Amino acid sequence: MHNSHYDEVFFASAYVAGLKDDIRAAVEPHVPLIVDRAALIAKIQQRTQERTKAKYNRNVAAPKPQFQK
Repeated sequence: MHNSHYDEVFFASAYVAGLKDDIRAAVEPHVPLIVDRAALIAKIQQRTQERTKAKYNRNVAAPKPQFQK
C-alpha cells in the first residue's frame, strides 16, 4: 500500500499498536521508526517469552522429590 500521506513511522506505530499487550510493552520503549525494526524486536520478545514459558512448564511438570523421615 503506497500513500504519500503516510510515512514509515505511521506504519511502525500501527504495527506496534496491533501487538499483544505483553509484546507491545516490550517493543514500545525501543521506539521503532520502521516496521522491520518493530517486527524484529517483537519477534525477539516473543521467542524470549516462549522460552521462559517452556522452562516454567518444565519445572512445574517435574514432580518434587519426596523425602522420607
